[in-house]
Amino acid sequence: MEMNHPKPPVGITSLEDALRFENSSGVPVKTFVGYNCGSRTFTLVMTLFEILAHTDVANDPSDDAGRAQRKLDMPHATSIAKYILKGLLHAARRARRNHGQEITDTMNNLIRALGEQPYIAIPPLVTSFRNCDANGTNLKVSQLESSGELACFKIYVNLGDTFWVVDGQHRRTGIQIAQQFLDHIRTYKRYPAKSSLSPDKTKRDLTAEELKVWEEVLVQTRSCTVSLEVHLGLNLDQERQLFHDLNNLGKKVERSLAFQFDISNPVNLFVKEDLIDGLFQERGYEISPKDKVNWGDEGSGLTWKDLLAINAVLFLNKTTVNNASQVDVDTRSGGARHFWML
Repeated sequence: MEMNHPKPPVGITSLEDALRFENSSGVPVKTFVGYNCGSRTFTLVMTLFEILAHTDVANDPSDDAGRAQRKLDMPHATSIAKYILKGLLHAARRARRNHGQEITDTMNNLIRALGEQPYIAIPPLVTSFRNCDANGTNLKVSQLESSGELACFKIYVNLGDTFWVVDGQHRRTGIQIAQQFLDHIRTYKRYPAKSSLSPDKTKRDLTAEELKVWEEVLVQTRSCTVSLEVHLGLNLDQERQLFHDLNNLGKKVERSLAFQFDISNPVNLFVKEDLIDGLFQERGYEISPKDKVNWGDEGSGLTWKDLLAINAVLFLNKTTVNNASQVDVDTRSGGARHFWML
């Protein structure tokens, strides 16, 4: 954020004096000012690249005095990284389409391998800016007007300014993991060894066309954006309360209902299209949309959640389909169909 800086000397001066008075203001950022339950907040938009540069997470176990986060769950962050990578691939394809460029089979195959879905979006991050007074009363901003009316404000992200993530540390780490994956491809021209982000686990070396696609995906990290809600001048107790409220006051969606809405997971898509809308409908089998059923009621007594768990064993020999790939479904769908037809 822009603070009051001393004015540099005018005219000829030494290099040392010039650097000493150098303004550290970075890229100007447009922001809207809001009042969340009466507390002043900023709403910013940053690219994925900028997110990594200007945010951090207060989750250092050795510094409990400044900690306002839970322990990082790396498998969860990695699954988010795969989702982000999928989103960047979709963005790269849209960029080609917008510029009238060819959508190659290579690009479509990579997208299909990671999983097609009708819409992809990264939820906003909630952050705390500690280096200011409560409600940001001492921050310096400039007004931006349009047609004589106040449109928004402009702030400056300075070197060393940090937006501390209160809600979204796994999203931030997911962005970081996806960035590291793309950097590795650019440097070594191949997939990282044993990377769970690789769309094809059977190969490492990449063709020239595949490298071209991944380079376009890397470019998208500097254009695809995420929104930040910035709370101003919170103390540690306020940050911890905000973390609690954001993570504990929401009602979790039943898994069976979530599976009905999700068509991005290839095993879940198989369950929906091949079984529920196909074989089961033909034979009159009913699948309950709830997580739990009363076995005394009419119907098969099988829930979508149970059905997905059975197919997780069939396709992956696991109890969850979280890391299923399109390759898993393509190579084993015949055996799975035979199982359900018995």
